[in-house]
Amino acid sequence: MIAIPIGPPTRLVVVATPTYFATRSPVRTPHDLMAHDCINIRFLTHGGLYT
Repeated sequence: MIAIPIGPPTRLVVVATPTYFATRSPVRTPHDLMAHDCINIRFLTHGGLYT
């Protein structure tokens, strides 16, 4: 089996207000997001949440 990309690379960003980060630590790694209040991405194709 060979895997090939079927689209361009996807980039994700962390966006928050300065007030939010005034009381919380900055995000340095994806694992840091576990300690933050996040809005998840929902897939349009099957309604599941991006982990």
